[in-house]
Amino acid sequence: MGSREDFGGLNVVVFGDLMQLPPVRARPVFEGLTPVIARRVFGGFGCGVNLWRLFQFFELTVNVRQQNDKDYADLLGRMRMGEMTDADEVVLRTRLIDPTGAPADLLFAAQYHLNMMAEDPLIMTLLPRVSDVLTFNNHVIERMGEESFSIDADDTQVQRKRSSKPWQLKRYSIIVTTETATAKDNKEVPTVAAGLRSNLTLCINSRVMLRRTIDRVNGLVNGLTGVLVEVKMMDGEIYQLGIRFDRTPGQIHWVPKTSAMYELSSGEVRCRRQFPVEAAFGVTCHKAQGLTLANVIMSTESMFANAQFYVSASRVTALSGLHLINLDMAKATVDEKAKEEYRRLRALN
Repeated sequence: MGSREDFGGLNVVVFGDLMQLPPVRARPVFEGLTPVIARRVFGGFGCGVNLWRLFQFFELTVNVRQQNDKDYADLLGRMRMGEMTDADEVVLRTRLIDPTGAPADLLFAAQYHLNMMAEDPLIMTLLPRVSDVLTFNNHVIERMGEESFSIDADDTQVQRKRSSKPWQLKRYSIIVTTETATAKDNKEVPTVAAGLRSNLTLCINSRVMLRRTIDRVNGLVNGLTGVLVEVKMMDGEIYQLGIRFDRTPGQIHWVPKTSAMYELSSGEVRCRRQFPVEAAFGVTCHKAQGLTLANVIMSTESMFANAQFYVSASRVTALSGLHLINLDMAKATVDEKAKEEYRRLRALN
């Protein structure tokens, strides 16, 4: 406490790959802090501060995930740096899921996913856009042969931030207004708030992913995947989800609804209550970052950010586990600033 040394005099070790996806709506770590962020987080700090430059660089060069498929590891190495060859494209085209070699659609991919689940129940489809993920998951659920159910979130108005009359704030009212997050007159309400969806469509045996950490001690953290195996109901409403998570397949964890606060652009503060999960046959590329999977189905045509192609393709341990809905080599782009930063870091050693 009270240390004037960098990072409070503590040793700080960070791990990561600059050539993968940066944080959503945030600057790459090596670009430093803007004056606006510095003031917001630290209450000052001036301008031009770059804490990243205080770190020493040590590069790990052994590819562990694809260690048993060297050819694929080499292909991914070229993809990571934006140096793919015509021969690489020929190899990737052998992984298209349509036997004719033509691009498939999400409907075809959903049925392919279900067929592959018989071989690998943990297979995951990676898509660039949230809208594609929602469509894909609905396609899979519709074809599972299970009765699906829909759960609307409850959104409660907490306060009107811009009210000039404090006694009119909702937090001082004896009447609390609760409405479903999908109400027609609720146009400004976000689809996702603090990881909680306005609406969930699920079925028994559907793959799910936790969207909020609910029990860190027992490993029930954001991003954990599993299977919905049972629900508990009271007065006609579902109040608990029984999930068998992949890390503890012999145990069913009962997940209740949780609450989170969020703010609309108007300044109104709301509280959302919903189950902290979502269907996860398919997820976005960002949510898959860090996972190791035996099989991945992926789409490239609607990719919009650097490294989405590489991150998606590198989740599998071998080329045989890669299944392409379509292939657009122009989407295999990289962040040139990240490449330049690696050149700078290597020159320091």
